[in-house]
Amino acid sequence: MKIKLSILVMFLLVFMHCKNTPEDFSSYRTTMLVNINTIIEDEYAQLETQVNALNQEIEAYGNTGDILHLGNARLNWIAFIKQWNKVRSFNVLDVKFNLLHTFIYSKPDAPKIEQTIIDHPNISITEVSNLGADQKGINAVEYLLFKDNDLIITDNAFNLDANSASRLNFLKRSTAEVKMQVTSLKNSWKNVYSENFLSNNDLAVGKPISEIFNQTIETITVNLKDLSQHISDNNYKTFGYYSQSELLQLKASAEGLHDLFNANEKESFSSYLVLESESEELSNKVENAFTSLITDEAFQFDSYQDINVILKENLKIKLRDLSALLSIDVSNKLMVLVTISDTDGD
Repeated sequence: MKIKLSILVMFLLVFMHCKNTPEDFSSYRTTMLVNINTIIEDEYAQLETQVNALNQEIEAYGNTGDILHLGNARLNWIAFIKQWNKVRSFNVLDVKFNLLHTFIYSKPDAPKIEQTIIDHPNISITEVSNLGADQKGINAVEYLLFKDNDLIITDNAFNLDANSASRLNFLKRSTAEVKMQVTSLKNSWKNVYSENFLSNNDLAVGKPISEIFNQTIETITVNLKDLSQHISDNNYKTFGYYSQSELLQLKASAEGLHDLFNANEKESFSSYLVLESESEELSNKVENAFTSLITDEAFQFDSYQDINVILKENLKIKLRDLSALLSIDVSNKLMVLVTISDTDGD
């Protein structure tokens, strides 16, 4: 009996020593990348669906002049921008190097856009592509659709304005150009870039896991900075300023980051944290931080203009706490170096 017990103890010790070998971690990271890649491909495909719907309504408005299509275009723009905020953290490796996200999503420069409308009444899609990032993309489309920061649907700018025909043409060509860029982004990732993403499961700087982890932190940091600047200056034009959709975008961003972190409860950053560092408490802490942010009472509203400064400051604290958890606690446990110098939003 003692011999059998000794054999059993030895077996358990060997099993405990071997169950979490570096090879096991490597295999787990490979599966984790596959799961993340599936999320990326699915979300990019949904983004293409949303931009197609937006482009269809703007084309219909241009062809018929029916204001109903303009109203639908606004709704479709909101649906697209919420989906876009779910994919912002995918701006890594080849996508980042080739500026594919930048071509789609940059803050608009209203005076430059207005001058372009005047100077190029018959602008083509190719000419839109050659414009600076602050004159094109989905946020330029936002400016054109919601130009006066007014949610009352009116098409005066496309009918009564001195440059109304040019403005409408610029809207149509800008949206078509975004559609082209989104399709290119989706296809490039699926057919080319995903192979590079799946090719290396190392944790080193510049490798896929490090890149996606750092981009998660950077996305939170950009959100935090945008909110902080708005709190400091109520006239600051945040992302979503013209459409009054700042909170809709922020919540969608948080939901996308949460999905990425736990990969729909499959092999993910969250579960790897438990496996590799045996830190289930920290994993749960991050999960609770995401949940607290996503369910914040401020998200009962659509815009920063709808909430008071107390709710804004509370959101800021939650974003900063989540950023700190990831950039300090989680990165240390996973031994992933944070390459972003400013993570607190100030």
